[in-house]
Amino acid sequence: MKIIDIHLKNYRSFEDCKIEFKDYYTAICGKNNSGKSNIIRAILNILERQSLFRNRFNFSNDFPIWKTKNQSNENIELTIHLYLDRVADIGLIKFLQVFLQEDTNNIPKTIENIDLIIKITFSANSKENKTEILVNNIAVQDSYKVGEILRRIHSAQIIIFHNSTQPLFAYKRQQQHGQLDNLPARTKASIEGKLNQIDKELGKAIQKHKSELQELIGRLQEKYEVGLSFIGLDMDLESIPYEISLGEKNYELPLDDWGSGTKNRTLILSSIFNAKNLTDIDEESNRITPIVVIEEPESFLHPSAQSEFGRILQDLSKELEIQVIATTHSPYLLSHHNPQSNILVKRNIIQGKTCESMVERVEEENWREPFELALGMVGPEFESLKEAFFSKENNIMLLEGDIDVEYFKLLKDERHSNKKLLFNGELYSYGGFGFLNNPVLLKFIKERLDKTV
Repeated sequence: MKIIDIHLKNYRSFEDCKIEFKDYYTAICGKNNSGKSNIIRAILNILERQSLFRNRFNFSNDFPIWKTKNQSNENIELTIHLYLDRVADIGLIKFLQVFLQEDTNNIPKTIENIDLIIKITFSANSKENKTEILVNNIAVQDSYKVGEILRRIHSAQIIIFHNSTQPLFAYKRQQQHGQLDNLPARTKASIEGKLNQIDKELGKAIQKHKSELQELIGRLQEKYEVGLSFIGLDMDLESIPYEISLGEKNYELPLDDWGSGTKNRTLILSSIFNAKNLTDIDEESNRITPIVVIEEPESFLHPSAQSEFGRILQDLSKELEIQVIATTHSPYLLSHHNPQSNILVKRNIIQGKTCESMVERVEEENWREPFELALGMVGPEFESLKEAFFSKENNIMLLEGDIDVEYFKLLKDERHSNKKLLFNGELYSYGGFGFLNNPVLLKFIKERLDKTV
C-alpha cells in the first residue's frame, strides 16, 4: 500500500492543502510549529482504529483557531488517496472484489492494481459527519459497505508508527507470570514440559527473523550481532512479543542498556523489519503492505550517523518497496537523488499572526535554497560545501576555486578527443585552503556519493 496524496481542508493548521508523496521515501521538513506533525496526525487518524494521537478527531479542537467565526458553515475534510498493489496488497484487493461483487462497475474481476480514496467529513453538528469511499474513482453507495471497508482497513496493521521522541518500545511486552506453585506437582511438570516444547519450536522460528533483522542492522557502520528472544507466557501466536539485544565485540546487552541513538535506530529498523514480515505473510487474505511513519528519525544521532542512517532508510524503502514517511529537522534525512520526494511545510504569516500551514512549491532547479533556510543551513561553515551537499550526481570533484572549475571544464571538452579528462560528474569550487571547515558535512558527502575527488 502506498499513499499517493492527502488533502487537508480546515484541519488544525491547514486550510486547504494537498500533499503529494512522490516516492517510496518522503521527508517532511520545516521549522517547529510548521505543521509537519499535523500531516502525520491526519494519516494516523484516517488509517488507524485507535490512533496514537489519543484525542482522535474533535471538531472544536481541530478546526483552525483563526477561523472560529466560520465554524458553523464550514466542515473539516480529510481525503487520502491510496494505491493498492495487486501482489503486495492482495489481501485487501480480494476483500474488495468479494465484498463489492454486486457493484460490477466498482472493481475489476481479475486481480489488478486499485486506487482507493477515503474522504472523511466532520461538521460542527456531529450528526452530519460522514465517510465516503471511492474504488477506482467510483463511489461505494451503500453506507454499510463503506463502514465494513473502513473496519477492514482499521483491523489490518496499515500503519507502523515510530515516534523517536516518545518511543513506545513495542518490541517488548511485560511478562505476566502465572502461579504454577499452586498446582499439583504432576500437573505442573506436564505443563512445564509442554512449555519447553513450545520454546523449542519458537527457537527454530526465531532464526529466520533473527537473520533478517541482522541483515538490516548490519547495514550500519557499527556492526552488531542481533539477539532475539521471545517473552514467556504472555503471547498471541498472531503477534508474538520479543526482546532485542545487541552484541558488540565480546559482550551482549539488552537494547534498553544501549545509548539513545543506537536504541532509536534499532527500533526504527525493527519497524521496517516488521513491515517486511507482513508483506511476506503466507496467507493471502492477510497480506497488506503497511506504511512506516517515523517522527524525527535523526533523534539522538550524531550528524555523521544521521547521514548514514538517512541513506539506509532511503535504500531500504526502495529495495523493499515499503513506503517510509519521516518528519525531520535534519538536512541529512532529505532525499538528494529525488528532490521531489521532499516536502517543505511552512506557516503563512498575516498581519504578524501565524495562520495556515502550506507546502512550499519548490522549483526543481533551485529546490535546495528554501530547505537551506528552513533547516538552518546558513553561515560560513556551510558555504563551501553547500552546492556539493545538494548535488543530484553520484560523482563530484571539489576544486580550489572558480577558475579551476572553468579550467577542468576545458579539460573535459570533446576537442581534446581521446586525451580529454574522463570524469562523469559535477565540478564544484570549495574556496581553497581553510574553507573545508565542516568535516561532518564533508564526511556525509563522501559517504553519500559513489566517487569524490
